[in-house]
Amino acid sequence: MQGFFQRVKGLKPLYDMVYKVLMLFCKLVLIGDILITTWAVAGRYLPFMKAPGWSEEMILTQMVYLTSLSAALAIRKRSHIRMTAFDKAFSPRALILTDMISDLIVMGMGILLLVTGIRLLGSPLCTLGTYSSMPGLS
Repeated sequence: MQGFFQRVKGLKPLYDMVYKVLMLFCKLVLIGDILITTWAVAGRYLPFMKAPGWSEEMILTQMVYLTSLSAALAIRKRSHIRMTAFDKAFSPRALILTDMISDLIVMGMGILLLVTGIRLLGSPLCTLGTYSSMPGLS
């Protein structure tokens, strides 16, 4: 078992690189989301600017990717929002136990999302669905 953990530790630079790439991607998606939202709102109220018809769908799609990826990044760094009100009342052993339970719940949710996503890949909703204002983008 010790050898397994040593091999996983050897992959830490790869994990760090993936983390940085995903963080950059999240930043770019957030900037794009803000720009498209500003463009859409300005296009509604300024007479010389036209709002794009695809803006709402693109904003919502970007928000889905942004929330999913940034939550995963936050969990890796343990900076995700969590309950810490009772941490001072628990013993250090109890805190370790509650952290392990929390990690198991997060892992269970990840497995559930993965299995559900794989099932949806073959559904007609995934293969035939398109954006109404951008038919070329599924």
